[in-house]
Amino acid sequence: MKDKALVSAVIFSLLAFSGNLIAKERRGAELIVYKLDGTQANGELIAVKPASLLLLDDYSGSDISVSIGDINKIKIIKGSRFIMGAAIGALAGIGAGVLAGHMFPGISDGANIAPFFLGMLGGGAGLITGGIFGGLKGKDINIQVSGKSDLEIQKVLRELRSRARITDLQ
Repeated sequence: MKDKALVSAVIFSLLAFSGNLIAKERRGAELIVYKLDGTQANGELIAVKPASLLLLDDYSGSDISVSIGDINKIKIIKGSRFIMGAAIGALAGIGAGVLAGHMFPGISDGANIAPFFLGMLGGGAGLITGGIFGGLKGKDINIQVSGKSDLEIQKVLRELRSRARITDLQ
């Protein structure tokens, strides 16, 4: 009985406290800004000004200001979250399977191997499901800017502002 309580406590802590507990400085979204003249600017979104975007160039470390009127489209690079999703899904599935195996001992034989097998089954299902959801969450976002009305552009700027390092710059 004491072992079951310990296993349950460990599983609960893994599931409840698996997030990143270390505080980090807020980073802005990684953008590729395609300009009307065919050039592009890459970097971290520092701030959204009323008529421009302020980026930190990844390579030179210098600031780049891009006028909203010069932008054709913007790509927000999200990066794949497949591995993180798969890992979290596998841990959650293993935990749920082991917990179910301990909660329903009637489904095992005398060796009480149900927690092991249900943990393996749950882990596999969680791995696949978490990987799929992680991959979908990491899909890049393309935003067309040229040809939009002023109202639509303001909506785009509000969305970008929420993804900037400095969200309240005026």
